[in-house]
Amino acid sequence: LGFILGSMAVVAPVLALAEGDATSTAAVEATSTVDSLRGRIEEKNKQIEAIEQEIAGFQKEIGKVGREAATLSNQIKITNAAISSLSGDIRLTQRRIEATQLNLEQLGLEIADKEKTIGGFQLTLAELMRTIYERESVSVIEILLAHPTLSTFFNDVENVQDLSGSLYKELKYLQEVKTALAKEKSDREAQRRSLVGLKNELNDQKTIEETAKKQKSDLLK
Repeated sequence: LGFILGSMAVVAPVLALAEGDATSTAAVEATSTVDSLRGRIEEKNKQIEAIEQEIAGFQKEIGKVGREAATLSNQIKITNAAISSLSGDIRLTQRRIEATQLNLEQLGLEIADKEKTIGGFQLTLAELMRTIYERESVSVIEILLAHPTLSTFFNDVENVQDLSGSLYKELKYLQEVKTALAKEKSDREAQRRSLVGLKNELNDQKTIEETAKKQKSDLLK
């Protein structure tokens, strides 16, 4: 009985330590890696914006020359601008592929971190539930006999209430982590599908670029 009652007093610190394990050295390192990936993704997004502006400039040039007289010189200018625009499209798609791959890497790390967190909390919850069960299996008479004063008895009653409150909070947090994990897994699948689409788009763009270059070669003959 003394062991059971004594275990109640240490569950809260154990719980706090378990929560600390969720942000252990490995978790801190994972966070650092995720932050690094976010920085690289942000840089890729800036490159994407710059290429998009570049492509818009080529499209503007094509529209401008297209309104001028239909001469061989202007046709060559249009073809050159179109090739440059297509080249920009290819670089744009390549940067999007790179950004998507980085996103997938980031999601993979975040998913692994949450799975570790869930595992740690499940162990903590099991210990917490075991302690509460052991405590509640002791009769009131046994508890009273084990305490020299009413003050220590009420302290144990309060500890039981604290344990129940902690159990509820940890269960709620665990559910929140699981929900976030499910969303990240869904996002990862969407990113994977996007990556496949981008790679197919890249192949198509390269084919179109080769066709445009051949048309330019024909014009110069």
